[in-house]
Amino acid sequence: MTTIALVGAGGKMGCRLTDNFLQHPEYDVKYLEISEKGIANLLQRNVVISNPDLVIPTVDVVILAVPDVAIGAISQDLIPRMKSGALVMTLDPAAPLDGVI
Repeated sequence: MTTIALVGAGGKMGCRLTDNFLQHPEYDVKYLEISEKGIANLLQRNVVISNPDLVIPTVDVVILAVPDVAIGAISQDLIPRMKSGALVMTLDPAAPLDGVI
C-alpha cells in the first residue's frame, strides 16, 4: 500500500484532497497541519493529525498542499528527511521552475 503524507491537509487545497482521500481507504494517508484553522478543519472531519518527524522519513509520497510563499522553506525542511526513492509532489507547478524546490 502506498503511504502518503499530505502537508497542509487542513488548508483550502489540502481540505479538497483530504475529502477525496477520506473516500478512498486504499491509500494510507498521514495528514500534516500546523495552523490552528487547518487543525480545526481536520478535526471537523475526524482526521487524526500525524507528527511530521515520525511520518516524513517513512512515506512513499509527500504532497505539498501549502501556500506558494511557504513552499520553499517547507520543502527545504522536509525533502532532506524523506526516504530514498520517495516522491515529492507540489500543487504549485511553477515552484520547481522558479528554483524554489
